[in-house]
Amino acid sequence: PRMALDIASVESEVRSVAGAMDLTWDEMATYYKAKMAEAGINGGVTSYTINGRTVQKDVRWWREAYTFAQQQAAVDDVGGIVGSTISFRSPVTRLL
Repeated sequence: PRMALDIASVESEVRSVAGAMDLTWDEMATYYKAKMAEAGINGGVTSYTINGRTVQKDVRWWREAYTFAQQQAAVDDVGGIVGSTISFRSPVTRLL
């Protein structure tokens, strides 16, 4: 069985890398798009070694990271604020 992809953990890792590297979200999205392509070429996975430990990421992980970086870039494009309309109307009871 395939492991479920933990989207929250992908987003957390992407945020920490972006912050540490001082990269824009557009730059991060470009990087993740390239890694997604690399994973596709390499049979669906890429691997790298960090602190003596080998880490593998599959194409789904890179796709989620890419999507998240694109969403954050879109937020930056509108001034860093994303809003949604909310309503404070209370339900109306109608008596017939």
